[in-house]
Amino acid sequence: MKNLLLFCTCLIMLSACTQTPQQKDFPQTVELQPKATKKISNDLTIRFNTVLEDSRCPTGVQCPTEGNAEILLELNGSGPETVHLNTGGMFPKTERYNSYTITLQELKPHPVPGGNIDEGKYIAVLVIDLESSGE
Repeated sequence: MKNLLLFCTCLIMLSACTQTPQQKDFPQTVELQPKATKKISNDLTIRFNTVLEDSRCPTGVQCPTEGNAEILLELNGSGPETVHLNTGGMFPKTERYNSYTITLQELKPHPVPGGNIDEGKYIAVLVIDLESSGE
């Protein structure tokens, strides 16, 4: 009887370690600085590699377009994949990976007139959502 109880306890603990992500745990908002990595689940780890460009219109300046900031992410889970996400409306803001959607919600800070942003000061605000099984 003791062995059966021990076996059942181990089985429950093992299943808890390998559970797939639950819809109720999403969406998640994650903030990452360049070179930082965040493990979302067993099948998704996100690394914010770098800011590739930042041509966004500075605060308080009138520009003909909003500009764009582009970041490079590395996604890992079922295999590594590099993706480019953007802030500008004409460029992709969202990427699908495994059963997730990763969206660049914002890149902070916003440029100011005459100021350069040190790469280490950037923060990518990402929204990670789990696609529902009905999609």
